[in-house]
Amino acid sequence: PTGLAILSEEAGFIAATRNTDLWFIVDPLDGTFNFVKKLGPCAVSIALWQEQRPIFGVIYSVFEEELIWGQLGVGAFAADQRISVSEVVDQAQASLCTGFPVRFDASSDSVTQDFWRLVNPFAKVRMLGSAAMSLTHVARGSADVYFEQSIMLWDVAAGLALVDLFDQRLGRP
Repeated sequence: PTGLAILSEEAGFIAATRNTDLWFIVDPLDGTFNFVKKLGPCAVSIALWQEQRPIFGVIYSVFEEELIWGQLGVGAFAADQRISVSEVVDQAQASLCTGFPVRFDASSDSVTQDFWRLVNPFAKVRMLGSAAMSLTHVARGSADVYFEQSIMLWDVAAGLALVDLFDQRLGRP
C-alpha cells in the first residue's frame, strides 16, 4: 500500500490514494505466448516513473532466472555487473529487435511495406516475443535498437527505464 498509482496490463489504471507524481507500471508476464509454449524469453516487468519519465526499472527473466535493473543516477545492472548500451550508430552495422503486438493488424500491404522499409537498413533483425527482454538486450549492448509499433506502455516501461539511464552519457537530458 504505497498509495502510488499503478498501470498494469491486467488491472488497467488504478488511481493514487495520495498526491504524488510517482507511479508504477507493471506487466506481470511480458511474452505470455513464449511462456505458455516455452518458446522464448518472457519476463516480469516493473517500472517506477516520475510524471512521464522512467526513473527505476526491474525485469526478471523467467526462464534464465536473471534480474536486470536500473535506477536513474545509479546505472543499470545484470547479475551484479554494470551493463551499457551499444555504441553502434550505423544502421548497416546495427541489430534491431522488433515484433508485432497481438492487436497489431499487419494484413495491409502498406503496413507490410512500411515494416520492410523500417528493417531493411539494419544488419540483423530479431523478434524475441518479449518487448521487455528485447529492451534488456539494448540496455546490455547485445542489441542496438528496439522498435515496435502499437506497443503498450506496460510492455516497455521497465525496459525504457534501463535504456533511458544512458541519456546523460549520450548528451540528452
